[in-house]
Amino acid sequence: MTAERLLSFCQEQRHCVLGVAAGDRAPLLVPVSFHLAPSGTIWLPTGSGSVRLAVLRRNPRATVIVGQPLSDHHRVVLASGPAAPVESLTVPHAVAGAAEMKLGTLEWAEWWIRLMPVRLLGYDTGSAGSLRTSPR
Repeated sequence: MTAERLLSFCQEQRHCVLGVAAGDRAPLLVPVSFHLAPSGTIWLPTGSGSVRLAVLRRNPRATVIVGQPLSDHHRVVLASGPAAPVESLTVPHAVAGAAEMKLGTLEWAEWWIRLMPVRLLGYDTGSAGSLRTSPR
């Protein structure tokens, strides 16, 4: 999957699975809405009382998996790296606007999770294979 196809694929998808490490327990895996900015940063809107925010405050690392629900071949994007809670009022307007165009109204999102991938893998069985890239 080329870098352009990876970005395009993520723009087509509305949801992903967010994984965060919850101490000595099993990882917390949560289906969430997301937006991949052209910079490579992944933005995930959330509410103020979410468990994922509490977990990220203790261990600021996360993984996101974006898969294609139905297809003749397998496409997936995996991203992992440092993640930080960001108050909704401080999210860049361009990011919030693009996310709302993709996801619909986000008035409920009091916080966002900003994931800055240090590892990014895109795989598409219908293309030449996989691409590993580091957006930072």
